[in-house]
Amino acid sequence: MSSDPPAPGSGPSEEGLAAGHVSDEKDEAEAVCHVSEEKAADEVASDGDQARHGSELESPGKRSQVSTEGRQPIGPVPKKAKQEQAEAEKGMKKLVTTKEKAQHTKTSAAGEGYSVSPAESVSSHPQFAIRHIPNPRFKLPTMRKPKDPETTKAVRRQDKKMVMDAARSIVSVSSIGHDGVKIQQCSGIVICQRECKVIIATCSIVVCDMDELLDPLPKLSIRLADADRTVLEGTLVFFNYHYDLVLLEIEAPFPVHFVSIGSCPQYDQEIYALARGEESELMVRHGKIDCLGESDHLGRDYYVFLSCEIPQEGTGGPVVDLKGRTVGMAFSLSPSPAVISITTIKICTDMWLQFGRIARPLHGLSLRLLELLDLELQEEIYRCHGISTGFIVDKVSYDSAAESLGIEYGDVICSFDDQHVWAPTLPQVNLISPEDYLLNLGRTFLENPNSTFELK
Repeated sequence: MSSDPPAPGSGPSEEGLAAGHVSDEKDEAEAVCHVSEEKAADEVASDGDQARHGSELESPGKRSQVSTEGRQPIGPVPKKAKQEQAEAEKGMKKLVTTKEKAQHTKTSAAGEGYSVSPAESVSSHPQFAIRHIPNPRFKLPTMRKPKDPETTKAVRRQDKKMVMDAARSIVSVSSIGHDGVKIQQCSGIVICQRECKVIIATCSIVVCDMDELLDPLPKLSIRLADADRTVLEGTLVFFNYHYDLVLLEIEAPFPVHFVSIGSCPQYDQEIYALARGEESELMVRHGKIDCLGESDHLGRDYYVFLSCEIPQEGTGGPVVDLKGRTVGMAFSLSPSPAVISITTIKICTDMWLQFGRIARPLHGLSLRLLELLDLELQEEIYRCHGISTGFIVDKVSYDSAAESLGIEYGDVICSFDDQHVWAPTLPQVNLISPEDYLLNLGRTFLENPNSTFELK
């Protein structure tokens, strides 16, 4: 039999009490599940649980009404409630375990704690090789450091333009063997031009070994001082053992700058020694002419010396005065670098261009200037003999013309062909380079093979 639902506000019937009792038991189980769900961050809830959870928010009267509308014979079902509670707790336990594993995995991947399951490898992501790519702008001259810091220290600010102008006539010279191995690296001076060929003067070390020409001759590579650092092949056209001098010839595809010829180097003269490296970079040293006319290095009494060192590639490079005029060519010697006068080089070059050879009297003498003698001794010679200028004989070669004339070491040569060495009419003679005068005597001989001269 069915009965009308109780009026609002009336007490519950027995069946209502029974239904309410069952509902209360189910609410208790649902409350347990609800509490477990809240502890698990509210991540697991079934549609039925949400519906039941929503029923808790309704009023008691309405809950009773819902319970009685679909009323069936219901009795106490504690077993079913326990099953539902067990299933809910089992689901929550599974959720918590899954969440803890995820947290432990993240912690292990971060390098902290431990994990009950294998942690995800940090290196499992794609790896990329990082290559350093240099900035090309760092290669600009305005952004990089110089290759030769000593050049910056050597050149004074007021002399920079002068040095750069003088450097336009310098080239880099390399000798390369037939096996491709570099033999020597030095500098050279663009001395003059013959027809369409350019003549370069440099040291004989590029083609010689122990003062003898290499056989076969090495390949000669000339690097110019233009913007492209043009490399040309040079040809050996002249070699002189006495002056350690060679002349090379190149065909330049564009006009080049020639050296500005100065005078002979002067004692205590301030100079710059210039050179070019393998990549045509400019190198400069600053110093003075340290000693003149007192060399007996392998019979090179025409050498003068420098107070400064020269760069490694400085052999064959020019020595310039403070006006940018070349006064000599540098040679790397020990203990001090040596210099041969540019006037001597120019006379040799002109003589070779005109006659195809060089003539020089073999007088068999080693000479030095009287002017370089100690002042006390100079004064004594002048007081006793009236001699103030001339050449002191340091050595006389055996069986030479000078020895046959009775010239001995310690003598002073005062004149050539009855003309005093200080006479201004004597061509190309000065107190610094007697070698130039001897070369001009050789030129006179080539012009007139019957010419002779006397030493007194």
